[in-house]
Amino acid sequence: MEQIGYQRQEPQQEEKRIKLLYFNWLAQKLRKETEELVAPPSVVDLDTLLVWLGRRKPGAAPLFDRERVRVTLNKQFAEGFSRLHDGDEVGIIPTSPTAPATPDLV
Repeated sequence: MEQIGYQRQEPQQEEKRIKLLYFNWLAQKLRKETEELVAPPSVVDLDTLLVWLGRRKPGAAPLFDRERVRVTLNKQFAEGFSRLHDGDEVGIIPTSPTAPATPDLV
């Protein structure tokens, strides 16, 4: 490709401001329904966002397990590989009415 003038350019990774919306038992466990945060450059898609959210507080990982939640990106259900951009709104919706056995997180 370089011989014909094309170059592969990876998207520039940068911090992203993201608005998170929590629903059902997730909002109860986290004690908040919404949160605005700045995600690090390593958070590039919804899957890496969920992993990062699970690591922010001890005991939070089960809450953000991909089997337990569905995710929306800008009000549309999205797959884990969906890319995140500055200013995106992400909704995290539990798939079960029963919360996993974890402590409430503050």
